[in-house]
Formats: sequence, structure tokens, C-alpha cells
Amino acid sequence: MVDNSKIYRGYRQKEKSCVLASYAIVSNYFTGLPIIGFFEDYCRHYQIGFTNGDEAEEKYGEHFQHELFSRDLQGYQLTLELHNNSRQKSFKVSRKYFHAEFISNSTPNKDYIIKKLKTKKALLNITFPIGSRTCHSITMGWDYSKGIFYYDTVNGDLSFGNPFDLFGQPRDSMLYTRLFIMPLVSSLLSPIQTKKASS
Repeated sequence: MVDNSKIYRGYRQKEKSCVLASYAIVSNYFTGLPIIGFFEDYCRHYQIGFTNGDEAEEKYGEHFQHELFSRDLQGYQLTLELHNNSRQKSFKVSRKYFHAEFISNSTPNKDYIIKKLKTKKALLNITFPIGSRTCHSITMGWDYSKGIFYYDTVNGDLSFGNPFDLFGQPRDSMLYTRLFIMPLVSSLLSPIQTKKASS
């Protein structure tokens, strides 16, 4: 379960950037990292030149589509590669805070997904078809008091309800589960102990 009020709603995606935008929304919840930094770090990872965050997001959209088709990947598979392997800050920090699990077919795993969202500190990115040739990624979660919700980076709207029941047959998804982070030793000490330790 998570707190829906902490989902960042001040960002609106550009065309074709929903997959990384959805991942960035999840990471922002767990880490506080800025959304646009993920597009900049994507470009750095692939050595794509850019002058600002807006341009990085536009170039991401073009490059991402090329990678999917040339390598015959599902969108979240490429995101998983970055999450697990990229040396860029946004992805390095993210993998320290949460685990990513790729689910190639969401419908048979619906009960598993809902249980994880309900019992763990977890969020989900999931794609739904739009027409016959494209799909769109949104973020799902289970709020502590209000139940299941979904968030769309196109319009910045957060709504309550189960996307499995609202948007037809989903495709792949990615489940993100918070990792336990050991606090710094100094934070466990009393003020007096901390002073002694630093003297």
C-alpha cells in the first residue's frame, strides 16, 4: 500500500514518452528524484546529445521506439535493462530503493499483482492498447485508505478504480516493490552519542 497524495502530479508527458514517464513517477514516489532527470539520464546512457530536459524527452521518444522495434522488445523490458544496469544517477539511485519485476502478460497475473499492491509498498506500471497499433502506460497503486487507483501522465489525473476492469485487456506490466534501506548509523544514535562519535 502507498499514499496516493504523494504521487507527483505536476508533470505532463510529451508524445511517446509514457513508458519512461511512468517509471519516473514511481521512482519519484520512492526517491524524490525529479521526473525530467530520467529523460536526461536516458540520453546520457545512450550518448544522445541534448540541450535541456524538454529536448531530452523528445529525443527519448524517438530513440525508444527505434530500440523496441529493432530489438523486438516490449517497452518495460527496455526500462528493466536501464533499471538494473545503467550507470546514470537516476537509475542507480532507483535500484537501491525499489525492485523491478517484469510481467509479460498482465491478465493471468492479475490476482498476484493486486495482492502485491495491497500488501507491500509497491506500485505498478501497466500498458493498455489504444487502437490496434499502439498502447499507453499508466501507474497503478493501492492507497492506504481509498483502495486501488491509477495515475495518467498525459493529463496528470489520479482516479480511483481498477484499470483491469476499466480499460480492456492489458499487455505487459512492471511491478515495483520498495526495498528496505538500512538507515545511517548516526541516525540511530542519540544527540549526545552523535556528538561523541564526531569529536
